[in-house]
Amino acid sequence: MTRTAGLRTAMVHRVPMPDPGDPGPLAALIDDGTIDPARIVAVMGKTPGNGLTNDHTREFATVTVAGELSRRLGVAPEAVRARVLFVLSGGTEGMNAPHLLVFCAGPASAEGGGPALALGTAASVPLAPEAIGRATQIAATADAVRAAMAEAGITDPADVAFVQVKCPIPKPGDFHDPARAAGLSASSIYAIKGRSRAASALGVAMALGDVAVEDATEAAIGARPDLFTGRACVTAGIDDDRASVLVLGNAAAWTGPQRVGSTTMRDPLDAPAVAALLRGLGMALPDGQADPAGPLRLAGLIVKGEPPATDRLRGAQHVMLDDSDIHPVRHYRAFMSGVLGAVTGDTHVYLSGGAEHQGPPGGAVVAAIVERQ
Repeated sequence: MTRTAGLRTAMVHRVPMPDPGDPGPLAALIDDGTIDPARIVAVMGKTPGNGLTNDHTREFATVTVAGELSRRLGVAPEAVRARVLFVLSGGTEGMNAPHLLVFCAGPASAEGGGPALALGTAASVPLAPEAIGRATQIAATADAVRAAMAEAGITDPADVAFVQVKCPIPKPGDFHDPARAAGLSASSIYAIKGRSRAASALGVAMALGDVAVEDATEAAIGARPDLFTGRACVTAGIDDDRASVLVLGNAAAWTGPQRVGSTTMRDPLDAPAVAALLRGLGMALPDGQADPAGPLRLAGLIVKGEPPATDRLRGAQHVMLDDSDIHPVRHYRAFMSGVLGAVTGDTHVYLSGGAEHQGPPGGAVVAAIVERQ
């Protein structure tokens, strides 16, 4: 296929980042021309903190990367953070490797045709603290998803493989101001993080047609686990007052060596679902594990899930929910890094907890980006 006007290309670069204060591996890829900093639209990553409320490795890594891009682009770090969507997640328990996923997009530089990896970003209107975790957030997120789809040139929601959302939570001081706290949708940071994730996930589900508009109500937030999208990963933080969205799909107007697909795991042991996803994208798994010498390599793996809601997994007891020393999500991330690594032969997984309305209860959502070698 000859190159057409407006043809675009997208690439995801996986970059090791063992130290959240060291931009060296990213800088090396910029120096050798692999990454053009002007084309970076989003940066996701796992950092080696505990992933809980007091995990500052996320902001540390964000400051580090924004600072490096600021130097390269000749703009202030604040300008970098305004143009690039940063989604950093703490917690690399088990064998999970700290790393970045750097999403780039720009005009195609070679002939070829899709469908290939397509991406688009958008942000909602600012959300007041009182609107977080409410119907206003559902609608605002849905609007942002539709805008990101339009940016990606994706018209059919069925062509959307995955949606990454970064949504807001009130600042800690809002909970200690009686006048402001009275209007919040929950009484603690932990609780409102869950409501914010849930509201934005319902917004994604509504925009993609995975949940009917009449069902995506404020009353359903956190109360209807049967309502979910199966194509979203939502995180919540205090560093933005909007729902910021990255849409990933495959589209004919995009060219390049990468494609994306997604699936759901019914529970943490559902490794066959991940294997089926990789095979469906064309990867070889000759012995049940991805072949590093095959025609395709795994460029990125994004997983959103949470521990089972009970103390049983396929009839056997587990202690994830009852361990007073280790938070349940940390047990979960360690366990899942082993399950996923056994299938992929790879320890780089963007693995995040808190999956309200994002996937089936007790299961997980998995997105894989593969690249022709």
